[in-house]
Amino acid sequence: MTNASVELWSEMEAASTIGVSAKSLARWRKGGVGPAYLQLGRKVRYRPGDVAEWIASQVQHPLGAAS
Repeated sequence: MTNASVELWSEMEAASTIGVSAKSLARWRKGGVGPAYLQLGRKVRYRPGDVAEWIASQVQHPLGAAS
């Protein structure tokens, strides 16, 4: 087994990256929305790639925009 480290962000780090409060992020989790997360004991952690993927999925296109 290797000791490959995995970068994990705290709730505060993920919220800061997204531009919302940690409280909003917690509310999103409870509502089943927002980026994927890991529950490690009592701690919630986010993988940077999951946060980036979720942000990219939030792109909205205006009505009438060419596809």
